[in-house]
Amino acid sequence: MTETLSIVTRDHILRLIRSEYLEMPDLRLTCRQAQRLWELDEHTSAQLLDLLVEVKFLHRKDDGTYSRLTEGAVAAPPLNGSGNEWKRKKQDLIAIINNGASRNGDPVMPAWKDRLSDQDIEDIIAWFQALWPADVYDRWRRANAQPASPKG
Repeated sequence: MTETLSIVTRDHILRLIRSEYLEMPDLRLTCRQAQRLWELDEHTSAQLLDLLVEVKFLHRKDDGTYSRLTEGAVAAPPLNGSGNEWKRKKQDLIAIINNGASRNGDPVMPAWKDRLSDQDIEDIIAWFQALWPADVYDRWRRANAQPASPKG
């Protein structure tokens, strides 16, 4: 058996850490736990976690654990039609899913661009619209109707 050496970039490790926190929203780790989990040295672990705090993806709690900034702090918009999402144009909904969203300068939804296909995004929008009452969906559909093309 031959051993191979693989070079891992900082961006690759950051993507790995972000994906772990996105897949496990309640994840809370100390720097030492993160160091063991991702097999990093102490300096690198602290540097990457602090960078994710700086870009407002993670939050360092008083007990020294790192958790997602939005975990428990910001309520997601209601998807049942009782919020304002029905007032948005479809292109706006697609842009929010692709580019993420911020509230008061703090990220409240990650960007999914390059991780979801166009069909995935269509399916997500269809899913939460299926939760809307019929009258709310009907208002949205009428507001987003394309004007008929002139014939002739």
